[in-house]
Amino acid sequence: MKEAYRINGMSGNKCVTHVEQALRKVEGVNGVTVNLQKAEVEVDMPSHIPIEKFQEALKNSGYNYTISFLEHSLLNTNDVQQS
Repeated sequence: MKEAYRINGMSGNKCVTHVEQALRKVEGVNGVTVNLQKAEVEVDMPSHIPIEKFQEALKNSGYNYTISFLEHSLLNTNDVQQS
C-alpha cells in the first residue's frame, strides 16, 4: 500500500535527501518518493504505519520537518479499473 503525506520545512534537494533517508529508516517502509514542488511524500509499506513513527524519524534526523496527512492519501493500486 502507498500513502501520501504533506511535508513541511523542505527548501531544496538536500532536504529531499534528508526526508527520504529518515523515512526509509522506519521499520516496515519499502520505499519513499519525495516531491519537493508539492511538498509531499509517498510512502510504500506493506501495512499502515502510524504517522507518529514518521514524525519521530523526521525529528530524530536533526531537521525541522513536519509530516501531516493529505486528504485522500491512500493510493490503493488495487482499486484501479482495467479495461
